[in-house]
Amino acid sequence: MKQKWIQRLLAFLMALMMVGGVLFSALPVSASAKSSSKKEETFSGIKMAAVKGYPKIVFYDVDGEKIRVNGETELSIADKALSFNAYEMTYELSKSSRIKRNYSRYDLILCYADTSYPLIPGSKTGTYKNAPLKEGAKAYIHYDGYEFLCDNIEFGVTNNQYLLVKAFFKGMDFFNSYTDMMTVSFQYSRADGSSVSGGDDYYIANLDTPDKVEIKDDEDDEVYNDPYEDWTVEDDYLVDPENPDNKISLEEYKEFLKEMEQDKENSGTSQPGISPVDINASTPYVIVDEYSFAGGSTQVAAGMDFMLNLNCINTHSKIDLENIIMKVTTSDGLQLTSSSNTFFMDRLKRSDSFSKSLAISALSSAEAKSHTITVAFEYEYIADGARKQGKMSQDISIPVVQADRFSADPITNVAEMTVGEEIDIVSKYMNKSRGQLYNLTAELTCDESINCDEKIIHGGNLQAGASGVMEFALSASMAGSYDCEILYTYEDAMGNAKETSVPFTVTFIEAPTYEWDQPVMEEFPMDDMMVDEFGNPIDPMAVEKGLSQNQMLLIGGGAAVVVLAAVLIIRKRKKAKEFEDDDENF
Repeated sequence: MKQKWIQRLLAFLMALMMVGGVLFSALPVSASAKSSSKKEETFSGIKMAAVKGYPKIVFYDVDGEKIRVNGETELSIADKALSFNAYEMTYELSKSSRIKRNYSRYDLILCYADTSYPLIPGSKTGTYKNAPLKEGAKAYIHYDGYEFLCDNIEFGVTNNQYLLVKAFFKGMDFFNSYTDMMTVSFQYSRADGSSVSGGDDYYIANLDTPDKVEIKDDEDDEVYNDPYEDWTVEDDYLVDPENPDNKISLEEYKEFLKEMEQDKENSGTSQPGISPVDINASTPYVIVDEYSFAGGSTQVAAGMDFMLNLNCINTHSKIDLENIIMKVTTSDGLQLTSSSNTFFMDRLKRSDSFSKSLAISALSSAEAKSHTITVAFEYEYIADGARKQGKMSQDISIPVVQADRFSADPITNVAEMTVGEEIDIVSKYMNKSRGQLYNLTAELTCDESINCDEKIIHGGNLQAGASGVMEFALSASMAGSYDCEILYTYEDAMGNAKETSVPFTVTFIEAPTYEWDQPVMEEFPMDDMMVDEFGNPIDPMAVEKGLSQNQMLLIGGGAAVVVLAAVLIIRKRKKAKEFEDDDENF
């Protein structure tokens, strides 16, 4: 009985140990699962924050040109002055003045900040160690059962170093349904390889869907029509895109605005088409109205240091600006070299201007293209008895070119060829510059006596560091030495036409003629022809010259046979006579 009790106690203890072991082994598994869940939550969610002023919309007219409103083509959908339906956009300038334009299509631009992903600056300006991968990045809009995929997505950085995601949707259509709600979602991969996704809901408050569209009577409304609204800025002029010869200078445009305002003050009313409220509420701007670089050059070479001269002006003739902050940022191929990129000015009077010179360096690795310098202004002013803030930003293009280092090897040691034969001329070339070359063509020029079936060969585009050969097959119709040339033509990244020439000389000679110098056999009459014992004709000249060695051997051999036969016959006859004498004696 005691032994059974001990056995039961041991079995109970072993069972407790097994249960304890199972529970102990389960603890690390549970902790690991919790840690994994926390990590997945950290890397899978995007905390999106909509950037102020976005989404933006770009309208296009029937000719496909962007519609400008107050000089801007990208309009904020959140702007209460903007509304649009399936065929028309309206922008209210004032209670009695507005812009109405028919459009053919529109693009949508979204911009969000991923506040869960701070960027780590890299060793070079404008680079980041943990920048996300653009490859495979996507953005979608889900709109009442419809899904739109973005046409392009760009990554940037906010002022506080968070990731900025900008998505472009071309040719959107919000009028297949009657709802204003859309859902935005993003998908991209971070630098560590983890894939993330997130989204946001947005309500388009000023979208006039078909059930809301009303036909309004515009007879009582004064519509703003800026005669230069759709004109573009080129250098120091406003140019009519439909007639490039029709243009006015920026100075003339400023005078035009001043005259309108002066007429308003004198008469108490505005010019036809301009609302008095619109002029009183006009916003002052600081703009770069003139700039020059590299001593007035139109382009700079990679690796070059140059000065950028800016002339900035307060566009308003009534309002002074205060606390002006000017910030200059450059693209990857350019950099400021001798100063900060931020400048301060305490006051800029109405219609006044100031100049600023900046030392810029074009990096030797800069691509051959137009690089951008952005000049942004922030300022304060007092209007309608209240202090307000204003912003203005402009882009300046600086064309950068790479040194042209296209080369073609000289053609030497060309072998002589005979007339009628072909010779292959092979020319080797290489693009030693850092930029790509375009539309490479090789053309052969020679004398008219030189024949070539293919005198022009197109090589297409040539990447930096790439090489190749051009081969021409030549022949000549006349002997002689001819000077030829292979002319290479191409375009650099800025579209400038360039050329390189490779001269060479080719020689063709007459083909040699061959004559056989053999003795002429004299003809003899058949009656006098000598023949041997076999009937073959014998050359009398050979007889006169003597017998050949073979003939001598044959004759000698024949004579020996005759002598031997004669000896045998004589001996035979002699023996026969001896027998006859013996018979007589017997």
